[in-house]
Amino acid sequence: MSGDSSAVPQATCDSEEDTTTLCLQSRRQKQRQVSGDSHAHVSRQGAWKVHTQIDYIHCLVPDLLQITGNPCYWGVMDRYEAEALLEGKPEGTFLLRDSAQEDYLFSVSFRRYNRSLHARIEQWNHNFSFDAHDPCVFHSSTVTGLLEHYKDPSSCMFFEPLLTISLNRTFPFSLQYICRAVICRCTTYDGIDGLPLPSMLQDFLKEYHYKQKVRVRWLEREPVKAK
Repeated sequence: MSGDSSAVPQATCDSEEDTTTLCLQSRRQKQRQVSGDSHAHVSRQGAWKVHTQIDYIHCLVPDLLQITGNPCYWGVMDRYEAEALLEGKPEGTFLLRDSAQEDYLFSVSFRRYNRSLHARIEQWNHNFSFDAHDPCVFHSSTVTGLLEHYKDPSSCMFFEPLLTISLNRTFPFSLQYICRAVICRCTTYDGIDGLPLPSMLQDFLKEYHYKQKVRVRWLEREPVKAK
C-alpha cells in the first residue's frame, strides 16, 4: 500500500484485446555451487534472451455506477487536494478519488494515526485489493465491496486503511459522467465498439477499465552475446 506515495504499507469479461504487447526479458541460468563437468556445462550454456508476447483482455470496472453514486467518491483529485479536505478530520475519515498513478484507477485518502494517508486500489484477476498479490489481504470483486469491508475497525490491520467516516462530495457529477456509468453497466469493453457513437465518445466510455493478463506466449530465444 502506498500513498500515491504512501507512508503506510500497504466482471466477467469476454473482450479479447485486438493488440498485444511485446516485451523483452532476460533469463539467466542460476549459478550452482558444483564442480567438475557439471559446472562447465552450465557455464557453456550461458544466458538467453527470451522474446515473449503477452495477451490481455480489457474489462470495464464492474461497479462504476455504484462508485459514481457513492458520496465518498470525488472523482479527479490529487493527494494534496485530498489532504487539504481531510485536515483536522476525525480518525477513519476517508474519501475515494481517481488515482494519479497511471497504472491504477482509484485511491483512498484517509485519516489514521493523526495523519492523512493514501492507498492505491490494486486490481488482479478481477479482484480489487490494497495489496493484490498478497492472498492474506482482503480482496473484493468490486471497489465498493472493498470499501465496505474496511468500514469495520475490527477488520482493519494496523497497516491497512481505516474507512469508517465518509467525507461526502460537495458537488454533483455531470449528466455525461452519470450516463457513462449507466451505459457501462449494460455492456462490455469490446461491446462499446459496436455502439453507434463517435470514436471520441467511445473512448470516453472506455476510460474506467483495467487490463487482465490472460497468457504469455514464448516466441523465440537467442543466446546473449558476450561483451
